[in-house]
This record gives sequence, C-alpha cells and structure tokens, in this order.
Amino acid sequence: MAYMVMEYLEGGELFSRIIDEKNMGKGLGERMTKFYAWQMLSALKFLHEHNIVHRDIKPENVLLLKKDDCTLLKLSDFGLSKAGENTLETFCGTQCYMAPELLAAEPRYKCEVDMWALGAVLFTCICGYPPFSNDYSDMPLREQILKGLCYP
Repeated sequence: MAYMVMEYLEGGELFSRIIDEKNMGKGLGERMTKFYAWQMLSALKFLHEHNIVHRDIKPENVLLLKKDDCTLLKLSDFGLSKAGENTLETFCGTQCYMAPELLAAEPRYKCEVDMWALGAVLFTCICGYPPFSNDYSDMPLREQILKGLCYP
C-alpha cells in the first residue's frame, strides 16, 4: 500500500472558496478564475505528459495553500487516477464534472476527460454553481451532460 503525504494547506478546498459567503453566490469572478485556471492547467499538463489521468477533477479536489486570494493550488485525491494506459474504460469520477464519453454505454476515454472536467470546474468558479445539476432541471444529469445543456 502506498501513501502520499502533503504539506498542510490552510486555504482549504476550492469548493469552499467558491461558495464562501463573501462571494454572495456569484463565484470567484473572471480575474481569480483565470489565475486559478493557469495553475490547474499546469498541473494537468504535468500529469498528462506523464501519461496519468486524474479522473476526478472537481473543486473539492483542488486545495489552496493559503487563505489569501492569490495563492497556490494543489491538485489532490489521486485515488481514481490511472497511469500508463492509453485508453481507459472504467466508469468513475463525480458525475456533474464527467465528460460525455464517460457516460457512454461502453466508455472508452483518454486524458481529455480531465480537460472536460476542468472546463466544468472553471464554469463553477466563474458562476458559483456547476454547469450540470439535478437542482436546475427535471432532465436527468446524464442527459444534460450528453446533450450539453447548461442551466439555469
């Protein structure tokens, strides 16, 4: 069994930052989202260059080093990540951030699913809510994602 030990990250999860009451439910705004996007893209670039697919990119798995606005991010929770395989088939992840190819009857996907999830995370950062949710529509979440229908 292997363990990953990280330093203490006092800033908490990106999700908590997004829903913080000081943001009044409006997300982080474009400036902060761009600042965080660059860091998340850098982390994914590193993983993908080393043939690692994270498979569970979501705000809860992005940790902030400090409580300051302009702080460093760390990608966490590599429990579902997979290394060394070109095409993956396991259905896994957090549904509202899943790429459409993961929802296929017989999923076959590569690292691009992380990029889709990052797009959904960035949407959440800007808007304050995820692009797909059962809270917005009677349409099942799976169908919303497959049709690309964002609400509200």
